[in-house]
Amino acid sequence: MSVDGSDVSSGTSSSNPSPLHPQQKAASVIPKTNVALTKNPGIKINLMIDSISNASVDVIINSTNKHLQLNIGAISKYILLAAGPEIQVECNQKYPQGISTFEIVITKGYNLNCKNVFHLVLPPWDENSSDSILANMTQIITTCLETAERMGAKSLAFPILGAGTLKYPIENLPRTMSEAVKNYSNQNSSQIKDVYFMVYPQDTEIVKKFDEYFQGNTTGSSAASSDDEDEEIEDNVFAGQKDVGVTLKFLAKYKILTML
Repeated sequence: MSVDGSDVSSGTSSSNPSPLHPQQKAASVIPKTNVALTKNPGIKINLMIDSISNASVDVIINSTNKHLQLNIGAISKYILLAAGPEIQVECNQKYPQGISTFEIVITKGYNLNCKNVFHLVLPPWDENSSDSILANMTQIITTCLETAERMGAKSLAFPILGAGTLKYPIENLPRTMSEAVKNYSNQNSSQIKDVYFMVYPQDTEIVKKFDEYFQGNTTGSSAASSDDEDEEIEDNVFAGQKDVGVTLKFLAKYKILTML
């Protein structure tokens, strides 16, 4: 059963949305291109080159606008096109006033290859508030994981948060996003197996930054045969990630407004 009384595996839902606390908590992508791979003790982190609308997971994360107009913004547009108009109807009916940057809403996945979509709004980038903005990103990723956990999900797909019109510096994103997942995995006995960071094929600079981050945290690598190379890289990146830390003050507590 989910936090709101719905069963993520059955798709049943309650009719009235109700707010959930960040402490309340919610199986797998078929990659087209595997650019970089790392894993934590309980959660494997995958970087996949493909539209997030093609992800086959339990939960897809949609970074959208405060009005929940899914025809605005690249990520939302792809999700709307793939899910069908019903997903916009659900947003309009249950949240006609939209949401703030401190809320997440949950809809069904409709024609997407997922059970649910988590819609969230990020604050715009401000160089004078960079630490708090990155802290907010860490918090919202953690809240997504907690909520998905409670809903029985085993896999999630995230877009590269803030990398589009919000103009977040892409050099900050690999560490912030990866460490949020790693820290959650280290602090929880999680049933979540896979987290996918989805990158559009044309976003070559983002792919490069994530690949550099993963490879830069690889230690103790050694020569491997071609058959074992991918497995060795995965193991070494995982080992290197253990030594990478991030300390961010959580300045915002995200709340979930269930839409199921």
